Amino acid sequence: MKKRISLFTLLVAGFCWAAPPEAPVRPDAFPRVELSPGSIPYYAPVYVDVDSNEVAYVLFDGNVSNGYNRLYFWIPNNPEYRTPRTLRWNDEAKRFGPVVFQPRHPQDEIRIGWSFGWGRTGGAFEHYDYLTGQVRKGTRPIHPVFRFQCDYYRRPRSGTRPADSLVDITMRGQLYASLWTNMPAPLQPWNSLNYYKTMRIVREKGEVSVLFQGRLNYGDSPCEVRALPRETVCTLVVSPYMRPPIYSNDVSWAEAFQPGIRVPLDFGWYDLYWNIASPGLNVRPRLDVAVRRSPFPVPKVDE
Repeated sequence: MKKRISLFTLLVAGFCWAAPPEAPVRPDAFPRVELSPGSIPYYAPVYVDVDSNEVAYVLFDGNVSNGYNRLYFWIPNNPEYRTPRTLRWNDEAKRFGPVVFQPRHPQDEIRIGWSFGWGRTGGAFEHYDYLTGQVRKGTRPIHPVFRFQCDYYRRPRSGTRPADSLVDITMRGQLYASLWTNMPAPLQPWNSLNYYKTMRIVREKGEVSVLFQGRLNYGDSPCEVRALPRETVCTLVVSPYMRPPIYSNDVSWAEAFQPGIRVPLDFGWYDLYWNIASPGLNVRPRLDVAVRRSPFPVPKVDE
């Protein structure tokens, strides 16, 4: 059952293709555009290339009462987007876009597709107070929330790497739009992913096992993973509490994500560790107590 831990895998976890340079200086203002009556615009910057510092600025046009039904997409000094392009709300798809980019790279074919959405939060609420046993009612201010979907595809064009060194994922999450003067750093979700495992107790033929399955998230939002590079390595280490490991293994992403890794374990408490190294993505292992109970309990067979 014991398998050798690959020191190389633990060291290579921080390896990824070159991150983009620092974002360019933010322009003084978004270009003058026609805004809806009563518009309260929100702005957000996003990267449109993984290896350059080209940034697009998104303007959501509307207000929380009437809705945000128009979006302006602007990239300074870009031949196609130097004049802000207008995107209308697609009521059927419930989004703006997608806006697709195919940046030129000598070795890789890359496609990045951005879509955006919005919604409302706040209003009337009910909250059960467990201390008093009463239901408390109230209202919160209603304000807009914005979200994104980023489809990221990257495949080697030349023979420098195998053809299955492929990244093909969809990332979703909240977009932190704000006033122009208070915008966050440009969003590049492929450099802000986290990896964790779900754990499920399996009882079969008088034996207790734990099934570990990998998950790739942006924040708390699950990613759709269609392909990762074949060089991707997923590490799992299981140790009896405060003792040396009894299981350690490096497997492919397909095995870690799809069937999962099943480990027979005796009754007791265990320390768990996992990691991932995937060229082209910056993924950090998520090991906080919300997803990794430490120590992890394994029950007796008859419990």
